[in-house]
Amino acid sequence: MTTLSGVEPVGRVADGASSARAPLTNVDMLAWFGEDETHVCGTCGAHAYVIPPDAIASFCLACGTVLVDGVPMDSGSLESRAHLVAVRLQA
Repeated sequence: MTTLSGVEPVGRVADGASSARAPLTNVDMLAWFGEDETHVCGTCGAHAYVIPPDAIASFCLACGTVLVDGVPMDSGSLESRAHLVAVRLQA
């Protein structure tokens, strides 16, 4: 399938068969981080949990878990999460 611009969509070749390269996923971004920055996720168990040095946020590239200053971002109200971030940024 060719688009109007004449460019093949990612993951396809001219004859319509799938190309050998699979689409990238969040886990592929692990290559951006060093061994000391990646850990086993406590939520999903994948070795895809990233804790950058000197950062207040950490996240899992496999399941999407995000913690800010140790607080899960999927718990509590939006107002309490915004307050936590604002207080932390002022520190």
